[in-house]
Amino acid sequence: MQMTMRAVVFVIVGSILSILLIKYVRNDLNTSVPMMDPAAATEPT
Repeated sequence: MQMTMRAVVFVIVGSILSILLIKYVRNDLNTSVPMMDPAAATEPT
């Protein structure tokens, strides 16, 4: 029972952290040069 509860808590915390990370990365990409752009990646910063 303990392992199941830990697994559920781990999944919930992981999903929340992933959502926050995605939001932070999207905001960072919006304010700066998108890292997914191959042209920007090849140019020196």
